[in-house]
Parts: sequence; structure tokens; C-alpha cells
Amino acid sequence: NDPAKMAEALAIELPDRALAPWTEEERNSRRSTALDWLVRLARGELPYVDMEPAIEPLTRILNDEDLAGRAAEALSYLPNAQAQASLAAVALDSSLPTSTRTASARGLARNMARGTNALPQADIKKFAESLDRET
Repeated sequence: NDPAKMAEALAIELPDRALAPWTEEERNSRRSTALDWLVRLARGELPYVDMEPAIEPLTRILNDEDLAGRAAEALSYLPNAQAQASLAAVALDSSLPTSTRTASARGLARNMARGTNALPQADIKKFAESLDRET
């Protein structure tokens, strides 16, 4: 019943770091690996996997400069209005780094080239005007 003794016993029996918190490097490595898998799933490598629940988390990752490119790539394979809207919103957000915005714009172009265009006409016009203003 003593938590300290239990922790000591576990430390002896499980000397590996199975229960230790991940370091920042380990966390980033696992995030990257998970994102690589999401890209593969979005491509359709396992067609029975429903990617719909991943759209919202991928959208949040678009704001992470290190992972935005792969998140945009994954979203580019998903013929979904929410995915297109998220990619367009990030591409138009001038407060974000250029690399993040460019990755989102490329993802949006790939998504639309797959034959779907779920963006409202007003958003398309705003996007085109933004492209005219910026390089």
C-alpha cells in the first residue's frame, strides 16, 4: 500500500524507460512518425481506414511550422470541404510563416486538382486576390 515502495519495485522490475516521460526529441520523433503514417493513410494505402476523424487534428498541425508541410500533404488527399477550407485559411493567414502558407496553398491546389472544389466562390476570389498581391 506504500506508493514509494511500489515505485521502487517498478523501477527494479522495469529498468527500461517504459514509464519515464518522453524527452522533447522523442516526442518530436513520434509526432513525425505519426504524421508520416497519416500521410500514407490519406493516400489510401489502407483504404478501409476512415480519415475523417484526422481532419481536425491535421488542421491544427498546419500551424506548426515544422510539420505543416506533411499535414498539408495529408489534407491534400482528402476530398473534403473542411480540409479545403482549412488549407485555404492557413494559406491566406498573413501572420503565419511563408513556408507554412506555401505548403497549405500547394496542398489546396493538389486537393482541388483531384476533382473537387468545395470552397465557396467568395473564398476562391479572396484566395486569387491574395495570390495577386503576394509572391
